[in-house]
Amino acid sequence: MDDAAAAREAALRLLAHGDRSEAEVRRRLADAGHRPEPIDGAVEFLLRAGLLDDARLAQEWTESRGVRRQIGPRRIEAELRRKGIDAETVREAVGALTDEQALEGALAYARRRPDAGRLEEPSARRRLCAALQRRGYGWHTIEQVMAVLGANN
Repeated sequence: MDDAAAAREAALRLLAHGDRSEAEVRRRLADAGHRPEPIDGAVEFLLRAGLLDDARLAQEWTESRGVRRQIGPRRIEAELRRKGIDAETVREAVGALTDEQALEGALAYARRRPDAGRLEEPSARRRLCAALQRRGYGWHTIEQVMAVLGANN
């Protein structure tokens, strides 16, 4: 098997385990010892076949992480940048996550935390705020969460 076919097969095996960004495929193939020309050929093959699409990956990642896993927009942006997706594609995908969806996710996460029932305690408020920040929520969303949960106490 020539190097171009080997690179293409390795790329297909990578995608069999889940979607990857173009940059991830290039990096993994390079790490496996493939030369640049076969890597370019394998990536072009995947792009033509519709198996590699950074915009689709970013959109699906945002929906999965933002809505179902209650991860905030800032953390999603960082994750997508680490995957090597360009800034414009990341902005478009994360921009599709509405403020209402972010608030719903933050509230769902906050309600699962043991601190949520003790927000009259300053230490519990600090812990909950810090946890929401680590999950990638901005201060505006955190303030809304605190207002909603504080009103329920």
